[in-house]
Order: sequence, then structure tokens, then C-alpha cells
Amino acid sequence: MADTLKGVNHDLTTSLGDSAVTAGGSEIITIIGLQVANIHASNAGTLDVYVERASGDDGYVVKGISIPVADTLSVVQGKLVLGAGDALQMKCNATSTLEATVSFLSQT
Repeated sequence: MADTLKGVNHDLTTSLGDSAVTAGGSEIITIIGLQVANIHASNAGTLDVYVERASGDDGYVVKGISIPVADTLSVVQGKLVLGAGDALQMKCNATSTLEATVSFLSQT
């Protein structure tokens, strides 16, 4: 099994449909960091983070959390595991308001 540390940046939109991270068919992803920053000049942003599971056991990690202007929220305090086919999705109330940085361990 190969272990690789990775990181991605993700600009949030008003739709959950665009996954920030998706585990491949034989991959396990362990999210070790998820920071979301409000980059808007004057408006707070509202954040939803959702895990879509291949098993159908989907659920929210956070829903409707407000992030003030020029502030950052660390969403994952421990670890969040995505199995094969699972996806981490995020959305905000307005495009160009929030951006996320996701750090994770990929095991294949």
C-alpha cells in the first residue's frame, strides 16, 4: 500500500455537486486538515461540508456555519476518512466568498 500526502485548494460555489476530494476505486483518503477562509471584502460566508458515501450513508460534517470577513475556520479537528468512491463536497451561500485548503493522506 502506497501512502502519499497531498493537498488541494478548492474555490467554493453555491452547489455541492463539485467535489473537493474524491477517493478512487481502490483508494482510502484520510483528511487531516480542512481550513476554509472567507476571502470576501465585506460579507460573511455560510459553509456546508458534506460527505457523499459510495454506500449511500451520506451526511453533513457542518451545515450553515457562518465565517466572518477575513476569518478562517478549521473544520476537521481530528481525522475524516473517505473510502473508495466517497467524496468530500462543500458549498457556500455566494460564489467568490469562501475558499478551502484540504490536506490529506492517500493510501492506494
